[in-house]
Amino acid sequence: MKKRAMSLIAVLLGMLFMLCSCGGGSGGSAEYSLPLEDGKNQVTIYYQNPAGYDKADVWVWWEDSPDGMGGQLFHKCKYGAKMVINVPEGVSEVGFIIRLGCTPGSTSWTGVSKDGTESDRFVTLTGRETVIYTKAGDPNSYTSNDGGETLELLRFIKLADMQTKERIRVVLSDTARPTLSDVSLKTKAGATVAIRELEGVTGGTGFSVIPQEPLDLANEYVLSVKDFGEAVSVLPLTYFSSKDFDDEYFYDGPLGVTLEASGTTFNLWAPTASKVVLNLFDAGNGGTATATHELTKGEKGVWSYTENANLNGKYYTYTVTTSAGTHEAVDPYAVSAGLNGQRGMILDLNGNNTKPSGWESDGYVTLENNTDAEIWEVHVRDFSNRIESSQYKGKFMAFTEKNLTNASGQPVGVNYIKQLGITHVHLLPSFDYASVDESKTDGFNWGYDPQNYNVPEGSYSTDLTHGEVRVKEFRAMVQALHSEGIGVIMDVVYNHTSGIDSNLNKIVPYYYYRFNSNATPSNGSGCGNETASDRSMFRRYMVDSVALWQTEYNVDGFRFDLMGLHDLETMQRVYDKVKTNNMSGIVYGEGWTGGTSTLDSRQQAVLANLTKLNQNIADNGIAMFNDVIRDAVKGSVFDIKDVGFATGAKASALPQILFGVNGSRSDTALGTSSESWSAANPTLVINYVSAHDNNTLWDRICSVYGEKQDTLAARLSRNRLSAAIVQTALGVPFMQAGEEMLRQKKNADGTYNENSYNASDEVNNIRWELLTGTSEQSKMMEYYKGLIAFRKAHPVLRSATSQNIISVVKAQGTLLAFTMKSAGDEIFVVYNAGESAAKVELPTGSWTPYINGTTAGTTPLGSAVTGEQSITGISCYVYVKS
Repeated sequence: MKKRAMSLIAVLLGMLFMLCSCGGGSGGSAEYSLPLEDGKNQVTIYYQNPAGYDKADVWVWWEDSPDGMGGQLFHKCKYGAKMVINVPEGVSEVGFIIRLGCTPGSTSWTGVSKDGTESDRFVTLTGRETVIYTKAGDPNSYTSNDGGETLELLRFIKLADMQTKERIRVVLSDTARPTLSDVSLKTKAGATVAIRELEGVTGGTGFSVIPQEPLDLANEYVLSVKDFGEAVSVLPLTYFSSKDFDDEYFYDGPLGVTLEASGTTFNLWAPTASKVVLNLFDAGNGGTATATHELTKGEKGVWSYTENANLNGKYYTYTVTTSAGTHEAVDPYAVSAGLNGQRGMILDLNGNNTKPSGWESDGYVTLENNTDAEIWEVHVRDFSNRIESSQYKGKFMAFTEKNLTNASGQPVGVNYIKQLGITHVHLLPSFDYASVDESKTDGFNWGYDPQNYNVPEGSYSTDLTHGEVRVKEFRAMVQALHSEGIGVIMDVVYNHTSGIDSNLNKIVPYYYYRFNSNATPSNGSGCGNETASDRSMFRRYMVDSVALWQTEYNVDGFRFDLMGLHDLETMQRVYDKVKTNNMSGIVYGEGWTGGTSTLDSRQQAVLANLTKLNQNIADNGIAMFNDVIRDAVKGSVFDIKDVGFATGAKASALPQILFGVNGSRSDTALGTSSESWSAANPTLVINYVSAHDNNTLWDRICSVYGEKQDTLAARLSRNRLSAAIVQTALGVPFMQAGEEMLRQKKNADGTYNENSYNASDEVNNIRWELLTGTSEQSKMMEYYKGLIAFRKAHPVLRSATSQNIISVVKAQGTLLAFTMKSAGDEIFVVYNAGESAAKVELPTGSWTPYINGTTAGTTPLGSAVTGEQSITGISCYVYVKS
C-alpha cells in the first residue's frame, strides 16, 4: 500500500522551536507561543505526563490534509507541555494522536505507542483559538478556565446517527438527562424539524430522538443538545447498512451506459439525490457541454435517461444535487475517460477501435494451483522507462515489444521476464488514479489513489485525449504477455479513494465510506478514508468492477490492497466471481489494515481469519501475504537496522522460518512456532522478502552492512539465501521486479528510499543497463533463474498441501535441514545462515546436489553423494534423492 509521506517542511519548522520551560515567577522564561496568522485558526493541546516529554509528540491531521502535519513538538510549560499549531480557517475539526516512545518531530512510527487510547482523537474548533487539556493514560479531553488548575470534561455530541427514517441515535461525551426542549433538530437550510419524543433518557450518555415525521434522505439534518457545544450533522450510518435500506434501494439491474444501435441509456444509482443532470461533451477535456438532460428517478433510487441515438465516442458527467450540495461527478461505471479522468467516456468495448488485432482469440493463462505461479511485481512506468531501445517508454505498449536488448546485448523487457521463468506479472495499480497529471511527462506515483476504478490509467497510454486508445493499449499489453505464456495480475485498491471528495461521495454522500462515532471518516487505510465494502451496493460495485477487468481485459488475477479492510462476505463474492469467469484466476492480498478501522475485526479479511475466509474452499482460495516469513528472513520491516535469519544469522527467527517453509501451517510435530494465524494449505499464502513497500532487499542488506567491497561477498550471499528460502518454501513465491538484479532505490544524496511512491524516475527505474553478462547483477539474476527453474522441475516444492511433506532433520541455531517428499519427488534442503561452514549428515541413500551457495538450476552440480556434507556459510544447499 502507498504510505503517504508527511509534510517534512512542517516537521523541520517545528524542530526549529526549542523546548522551553515556563517559570511561575520573574525568573522563569516565557511560555511558548505561536503567532496566529491571517486566514488561520489556532489549536493548542496541553498535555500532562509525570514521566516526561522527551519521547513524546502530537501527530496532527485534518480532513483536507489527510497526510497531516506529522509529529508536532511539545513545549514545556506550567501545566506540563503544550503543542500549538495553526490550521486553515476552513478546517472545523483536527485529528490528533499523542505519541509516546517516538523521536519527537519525526515521521517514523517504529516502537511508537498511542497514549490514552488506540483510537484516533479529535478536537472541534470553536473559533479563532481552541484550547483543550489532556492527561497521560486518559482518552478524554478537558477544558479549563484557570490554566489547567481545575479541569472540566469537554462536553460534545459524539454521534448523531440516523438509524431509521424515524429514529436518530445520539451519543454524548458525558452523562446527561436532556429534555425535549434541550434538543433541536433542523434541516441544513435552517427549517425546524418537529420532534415527537426522546427515548432512552436514563442519565447515561445515549438516547434516541424520534421526529414527528419520517426523515427525508434528500435533506441534511443538524442536531444540537443544550450544553454540548456545536450542532452536528445527522448521518445515516446505521440506516445505510440496514435491511430496511437494502429492501428499498438495493438494485441489481444495469448501471452505467448501455449502447444500442439507435439508443443510449444512462442509469445512475443515487437514492439520496433530489436532482441529476447528464452533461454531454464532444471531447474528454476542454470546451463546454454540448447538451444537458435531466434524468428521471425510478425504483430503487436509480436515475435514468435514454437518448434516441448511439452516442459512442462522446464524453459525459453527472451534476448531482444531494443534501451535501450540488457536485459534478464522473459515473463510477464509466469504462473509459478523458484527460485526467475528469469526464467519463461512452464507449463500445466491442468496437474495432478498442481491440488489438486477434483480441478475440486471447484467453487466460491456465494455472493448476496457485503454487505453480512465480509472481513478479512491477510498476508500468518503472518497467520500460530505462530501456533505451523501447519505443514506448513508461507505457502499456512497452509490454508488446519483443526481442529488446540493452547496450550489452542482454535481453530486457518481456523477453527478460520470460527467460527468468516468471509466470505472472503483477502490475501496480493501472486503473485511473488521481495523483499524476496526465498532460505532463514527468509525473510519477505508484497509483494507490483511485479515481476511476473501471478505467485504464491515461498516463500509460500513447494518446491522452482519446479514451478508446487506453482501452486498446491495455488489452494489447495483456495479449502480448499472454502470447508468452505470462499471466497478468492487477493490483486493485478498493479499500479507499484518493480523497473523501470522490465521485462516489459526490453521488451518494456518506454511503460508500465508513465513519467514526464522531462522524469523521474512518481511516483504516491510513489515507484519510476507507470504503465500506460491507454495504451492499459497494459490495456489488467491487464484484462488478473485478468482473469487468476479467471479461473485458482478460486479467488473470487480482491483488487486493489492504484486504483487511474488506469484509469476509465481500471477498468471498469477489472470489466466486473470479473463479466463475476463470478457474485459473488467482486472488490474494494484504491481510492487514493501515490503521484502526470501524469494521468489526471478526468480519475483516485479516490473517487471523484466513481459514474462515476460505472455509468453503478446499484449495486455491484467497491467498494472503506472509509477513512471518518476510520478517523472519530479512528482519522487521519497521526497523531498517533489524536483521533476520538470512540477513544476520538471527537464530531466534528459526521457528518462524520453519513455519513459513511449511506453508504457514503450525505443526507441533515439526516444532513450528504458534502464530496468530495459520493457512490450511500452501495455495493460500504468498511468500516474499521484498515488494514495492519498504526497502528493496538489496538496499535493506546494504543499509545494515554498508557498501564497501570487503562486505560484498557476504552481502551477495545473504541475498541469495533470502531468495532460496522463498523459492524452497511451500506456498506462492513473489518478488519485487528487479530484486533478482540487486535493485536499488537511492535518493540523490545516496540515502535509501523505502517509500518511493512519488519519487523521481531516477529513483524508481529498473536499471536494465547493469545487466552485462558478467556483472554482479547478472550473476544474481542467473541464480534466481536457476532457483525458479529448479522449483518448476520439482512438484514437491509446488505442493498444494503441507501435510506430511516436510520432515525436519536438524533445526538448531542458524542451521535448518529438512526433507520434502511427495509423489516420488524427494529433496533435501539445508539453510546455513551462519558465517562459518556447518556439517550435515544426509538422510539414508544417495543424493545429487543441484543448488549451493552460488549456483542453482536443473543441472547437477556433481555426482551423487552420501553421508556427511559441508555446507558453506550463508548459503542454501539442495539435493535430489537419486
